[in-house]
Amino acid sequence: MNRFTTAILATTCLLLAPSCSFLKRGSTAVQNISSAASSSVQKVSSATSSRVKGISSAASSSVQKVSSATSSRVKDISSAATSKVLRRGAPDTPGSLLSEAVALEQAGKTSKAHGLYKKIVKDYALSDEAAEASFRLPESLYRQNELRDAFNDYQKFLDNYKSSSHYAMALKRQEDVAHKAADGHIKQSFLGLKSKISPSVAVKMLEQVITNAPQADSASRAQFKIAQLLQKEEKYNSALDAYQKVSGLYPSSREAPQALFNTGSLYVRETRNGNRNQANIGRAKDAFYDLVNLYPSSKLVPAARGQIKKLNQSDVMRSYETAQFYEKKNQPKAAIFYYNEVLSRAKSGSLHDLAKKKIAELGSR
Repeated sequence: MNRFTTAILATTCLLLAPSCSFLKRGSTAVQNISSAASSSVQKVSSATSSRVKGISSAASSSVQKVSSATSSRVKDISSAATSKVLRRGAPDTPGSLLSEAVALEQAGKTSKAHGLYKKIVKDYALSDEAAEASFRLPESLYRQNELRDAFNDYQKFLDNYKSSSHYAMALKRQEDVAHKAADGHIKQSFLGLKSKISPSVAVKMLEQVITNAPQADSASRAQFKIAQLLQKEEKYNSALDAYQKVSGLYPSSREAPQALFNTGSLYVRETRNGNRNQANIGRAKDAFYDLVNLYPSSKLVPAARGQIKKLNQSDVMRSYETAQFYEKKNQPKAAIFYYNEVLSRAKSGSLHDLAKKKIAELGSR
């Protein structure tokens, strides 16, 4: 290489030195920017990947939960549907219907239960399940305080299933309902208004109790309650007949002594209300004497003796007043007859002494 060429190259290098330095610095800057960009991209990529994984995991968990819940619900629906299909597919039997009715009642669905009980009785009347259903229906009504309906359904049971083990309980329940009706504890609705069952209806219910078991203790109790109802209604003649049935048909009952006492008291009432018919006084005394003689240990005996004493005094006074009437009418024989009646009824006392004196005076005339 000659000196000229060498000089040109040297000059060129001097001229290009700044550009080379700039290019070198630019290359370094580009490398730094590229490195930073690469790092940022990696960070963003890493963060994005992590976020995507989190979202994917959460979504997967939610899908699994929904899937699990849906599967469980589908199983329940499938099971219920299968059960329903099987039940519909299988023929009804008295036993299956009774079980279903009992389950409905226990679940509080009484109307549906009552419907099934009635269906069993209607469709399978001769089965044991029908007897059970026929008893369970009024029992359910009894617990719901639907006592009037319960009474009627107990009667249907008693009419149709006399050999049932529930027969005695049905009699007891029906008696209880009838007495509650008589005591005014049962109300019935009419046009939206509630009122007590009328005494006449209560009497019919009590009469049904007697008819169902005429020789049971329930019969005497029902007959006595009928008499009390009639007396309360001021139907005294009917009440007398009812009380006399108690003492006549059920002399061994607990109600018989009270029935006799009430009989005598009603006859006494007749005498006090102006009907001083000697027959009524005699009937009253007969009732009280029967009580004293037939039931000497009764707590009513002292009161009965007291009534007899009063009636005897009344008889004496009545005879004395009658004797005075005939004496004033100047009929001495008739007057003496009644004064002697005073002596026969009163062995002592003021009226006895006065009658004895009057007889002496009239006899001397």
